[in-house]
Amino acid sequence: MIARILFAVATSTVLIPIQTEAGTIPASSCSYTDVASAYDAASAGDTVTIPAGSCTWSSTLTISKALTLKGAGSNSTIITSNTSGRLVVIQASTDIPIRVTGLGFNLGSTDNGKRAMHIINTSTNGTAVALKQIRIDNNAITGGGRYAVEFRGKIWGVFDHNTCTNVNVCVFTTGNSHYLWVGSWGDPSSASSPGPKAGTSNALFIEDNTFLMTGPSTVAYDAPTYYQEGPIVVTRYNTFQSTIASPNFMTLALNDHANQNYGIYPPYRNDLRGLPLHEFYNNTLSATRSHVMLGIRGGSFLIHNNTITCTSCGAIIQFSEEEAWQTAFFSPLRSVWPAQDQIHNTFIWNNTVNGSPLTSIDWDDDCGTGGVKCSVFIQQNRDYFMRAPQASGGREYFSGRPGGSSAPPTSSDGGTMIFTSSGANQYYPYTPFTYPHPLTQTVESTATTAPPAPTNLTVLP
Repeated sequence: MIARILFAVATSTVLIPIQTEAGTIPASSCSYTDVASAYDAASAGDTVTIPAGSCTWSSTLTISKALTLKGAGSNSTIITSNTSGRLVVIQASTDIPIRVTGLGFNLGSTDNGKRAMHIINTSTNGTAVALKQIRIDNNAITGGGRYAVEFRGKIWGVFDHNTCTNVNVCVFTTGNSHYLWVGSWGDPSSASSPGPKAGTSNALFIEDNTFLMTGPSTVAYDAPTYYQEGPIVVTRYNTFQSTIASPNFMTLALNDHANQNYGIYPPYRNDLRGLPLHEFYNNTLSATRSHVMLGIRGGSFLIHNNTITCTSCGAIIQFSEEEAWQTAFFSPLRSVWPAQDQIHNTFIWNNTVNGSPLTSIDWDDDCGTGGVKCSVFIQQNRDYFMRAPQASGGREYFSGRPGGSSAPPTSSDGGTMIFTSSGANQYYPYTPFTYPHPLTQTVESTATTAPPAPTNLTVLP
């Protein structure tokens, strides 16, 4: 007698056989030709596996299917770049699960322009649909940059458990292809609408990564993470470390743009915009020497519970305002508050520097060559607070176009920013999003791992 085991769905009397939904498509080797062939043979939901080995790629693998690209481990499957382009491009216009894991990317010398991955939202303007199931994890990237891994468009996935070593800029994010500051990210932050929400999954999460800079000191490093053109980002539980005695780089952890080059003259180039929201917390930053730890030029930030150590440091957190920086970008320079996309609704608390509480920020006092004081634009208890969001203290909001300022030099923008001292701070009450991120908890079913045991079994004779 052969027993047939069938699965009963809930309390229904319908019995259906257990089926395997996804398959594993092994590449014969780590060569580009074999991996591309395995990808072509894969269907949605499959895993393309790449065996251990060291291979050089001169072409780009483009992924647009819902699948996993999986190496044998970042120290075992090594892909060396022989192209000035990207090794892997992920592009999707609908929210599908795509994962790249277990690969080592050797990009050669630091700052040679070679790149590992480009993840792009190809929906309308890169903003119509959020890609919420992108996961880039457990990879190692060595050398190369700037922008070794670039996220473009509304991508609310996770970049986690990766190691970047001596990469000029490891993670680069842009909000969308038309450089809108808020655009379709959410409701405009008006007097009656709170704008982007903190502590939600609606962000790109940079989580549990290690960013190392060990040299050489002659390279003009920028920053491991670089943000512009309106993304929403959460950077948390990462390690940023530099052991270079005399580093030549701008910032140790992040470089954040506002609206440099925007609105100088017709046709008002939309080159760069600020961040609607960036949560930066529970990170560990250490350096032998650093000019700036966190360089911030615009946007809204929640910076808390970070541990910072530095033997010889300049600024820990440095604020500046690009519209008052130099006439090469804005002419005339702005001289009155508010500036477009400037630092606003920013909160800094529970951070330590060499074991002591961080109690103040720094700024380029003249904001560059123009002689305009940064303190005109960036004032404590208006634009930033050295505490967590509270039930009182007020907030800034926008009238007209989000991020706008009605005064020149960005006179093409019809909006402005307003501060009200009454009511709760922006983002109050604030609770960080669940950690670890749910996408990092994926349990795979492979040939060596049995699927979970079924329940509600009926054994028929």
